[in-house]
Amino acid sequence: MSAAESLSPAEAQLLDAVTSALETAPADDARALYTADLESVSRFALNRLHQGVERHTSSLTIEVAVGKKLGRVSADGATIEQIPALLAHAADMARTAPDTREFVGFYRPPLSTAPFDDFPPAPPARA
Repeated sequence: MSAAESLSPAEAQLLDAVTSALETAPADDARALYTADLESVSRFALNRLHQGVERHTSSLTIEVAVGKKLGRVSADGATIEQIPALLAHAADMARTAPDTREFVGFYRPPLSTAPFDDFPPAPPARA
């Protein structure tokens, strides 16, 4: 199962909104990181299930580059409506930040990734 297949409908909508917003970002380059966590706890009292609790947390981090200037904002529990404001805030931060001499661009994964079955077999182990 891929990461995209494990998203809830709300998370999939958020991903689509972030992707669209990044394509029109007021910056030279932009990227986003979304993390979500689900914690489940069962509490027992007198050998009986007393309470079952679930907590869902999420965080959205947006990074933008304007030339060699970087801006980053994070929001816990971000909503689709907040994405444009977060992106604009990150771009404003980048415009006022000092240059980062070492910055050469955000990492981009290769466009083509072969399935593991297409890799050649490992050489035999030596004793």
